Amino acid sequence: MHVGRDIHRAPWWPRGQQLALILWIEALEFCSNLYRIGQSKVFFQATTLAHLEEERDLKITDVIISFQACCSSYLARKTSAANSYYSSSM
Repeated sequence: MHVGRDIHRAPWWPRGQQLALILWIEALEFCSNLYRIGQSKVFFQATTLAHLEEERDLKITDVIISFQACCSSYLARKTSAANSYYSSSM
């Protein structure tokens, strides 16, 4: 059973934001007792929030490592191309 389908649209939530919230909660497969939806915020239990923060940190770390690898390979190719240009000119 999808949690988001049990949430009725509150009049103070703009349509796009509420839809994004429902899709996000469904993707995370949260039980309805782990969060509450307020008038302008979503409230999580402390353990749930800690779990979300840990997952966020892991994903950010993966993105940073991938970015560093791309930068490193770009600089290596650029250095290699420059070295081959200078060695062929001599």
